[in-house]
Amino acid sequence: IAMKGGLCTKVAKGEATEEEKKKLAGLFAALHENAPPKGEKASWDEKTKALVDAANAVLKGEAGGGDKLKAAANCMACHSAHKGK
Repeated sequence: IAMKGGLCTKVAKGEATEEEKKKLAGLFAALHENAPPKGEKASWDEKTKALVDAANAVLKGEAGGGDKLKAAANCMACHSAHKGK
């Protein structure tokens, strides 16, 4: 939903409703609370915390929040280090 479903892109572009912004922030917060399928926990925490912080910046209406979200949502950086089979 968040990534493949396009919600993250929609939020980053400023096209999302408040409800969609809240949903994305909640999804990323839940992701952050999980343990990584592989790789180091410190790396997982850093990458997922960046997603949480960026989604919350958009939710709060902070300037540059969408750009922060685009930068934090680097799928390959996270998947290369942490995606399980």
